[in-house]
Order: sequence, then structure tokens, then C-alpha cells
Amino acid sequence: MDLQELLSRAGDLSVPQQRRVAAIVGSLVADAAAQPIHWVYQGMESVLDGLEHPEFRPTSANPFYCIPTGLQSPYGDQLITMLESLVANKGFNAADSAEKMVAAFGPGSPYDNGGPQGYSKGMKDKSMYPIKSKWRNFVLNRFLKYFATGETLESNIDDDDTNVDPDNIVRLIALVALYAGTPHMLETAEHAAQQLQANDMIITIILAACRIVESFILHGELSIEDHLNSVIGELKSSSRVHPQPLDLAVAGHLQAALDAKNLDVQSATTKFGKA
Repeated sequence: MDLQELLSRAGDLSVPQQRRVAAIVGSLVADAAAQPIHWVYQGMESVLDGLEHPEFRPTSANPFYCIPTGLQSPYGDQLITMLESLVANKGFNAADSAEKMVAAFGPGSPYDNGGPQGYSKGMKDKSMYPIKSKWRNFVLNRFLKYFATGETLESNIDDDDTNVDPDNIVRLIALVALYAGTPHMLETAEHAAQQLQANDMIITIILAACRIVESFILHGELSIEDHLNSVIGELKSSSRVHPQPLDLAVAGHLQAALDAKNLDVQSATTKFGKA
């Protein structure tokens, strides 16, 4: 069955089921659309000059890795890997998820190119970048290191203290699409997230993002503002499901972002920082 036939069959599903499919397909399309301008931290205006739309720029302007337009970033590929594991096991299976991550990103994979592992923000000679292949980031490299030695990140929690990027969010969209509306969605999402990251703030942010995706799937008729207000209310509730110690702090960040909804992209980036 090709993709077009598969998507046409999605139209026969119930509306909530269609939203589950849309969450996954929409994420993959958005990731591929943004991939050519991924990690462009300076000079974005010149990169987009002359283009009617920023999506699917014909050639990559990424200063770190250049791959053909239409391919996934490492985040989209992580989502695909999670989806494959969920389908194979009819649910989340930690061991299989880890093994599929190794197969997709480890030795012999398109990501096994030797380039990014030596990268650091402070390095002076960056003449080898952008590489002409996939980019395996710090979180993936660390996961592979621990997997090879039979260790886990949870047993090396201090190794996650300085990492501040919630890389797991895209990967877990597939999991939320499957478990949305079930009482153990957040617990399962936390177990999956901890395969790659364990920092308390990152986990709390990831789980808040999972709540938002779940809200869109279950209540797609609401406005974006209504979804965010609903999740902010959940995070502040003393009776919330699967509470985290930093839920209130994340609720505050979400409220600040909602309050700044009328800012343009550049002003918002100046206010909140860049990813």
C-alpha cells in the first residue's frame, strides 16, 4: 500500500482517529518543510530572500548539515523510529524502542558518519561544516554510548544536568497519538522520554507538550488559545494527573508565551530565546 492510498483510507476513520493520524503526518511534513533552514541562527532574512514561502527551501541553508530537501531532520527520524516500534509491539516497549534507535542512528546507519561527534560550540575550526549527511546530535550520541555499555541515562543522571533542549518532544508525538485519552499516557511518555533525557525541567516540559498534543487530538474543535489555557489549568491543578514538581514553573512559561501571542517571530525570539 502506497502513502497516497494509506492517507485516503484515513478519511474513513472517525474524527478523533483522523486527528491521531494528522498529528503524526503533520509533524513529519512540518519537520521536512523546516529541515533546509534548521539551525539557521543568523542571516535568516537573506536565506529566505526571494522565496514566496519558507517551507521546503529547494537547497539546504543549514550551517551544520546539508541533506536533500524532503528528508527528515534527526527529530523527524526519531518520530519515525518510535512509530515503527509502537506498531511492531502494539504499544510502547522500552527494549524494542531502544534497539530500533540503535538500528536507525547507530553503527552502519546513515547517521554513522563520524562528523558531529567532534563538534562543540566553542571550537574554532568549523571548516568541515556543514557535513553532507545526517546529523546525530549530543542526546543521540549519549544514548548510543550508554546502550553500548549496557548502562542507562537514569543511572547516570548527573550527565543530563547541563542539557536544556527537550529533544524528545517530536519523537513522542507518535506515542501521544496512540495513548491520547488513556489514563497512563503521561506515565508511558515519561518512561519513553527518559530513554534519552532525565533532567527534571526537560521531562516536565516534554510532558506538558504531550498534554498539549493530547488536547488537540481529543478536542480538535477548540482554538489554540483554548488548548493552552486548558493545559495551563491542568498544570496548576492540585488534582492533576501524573504531577511533576516543576509543573507550576512550566505553567508560568506557557502563560508568558500565551500573553506574548501578538509578538512577531523576531520579537518573540528576542524575548524567549532561540531553540
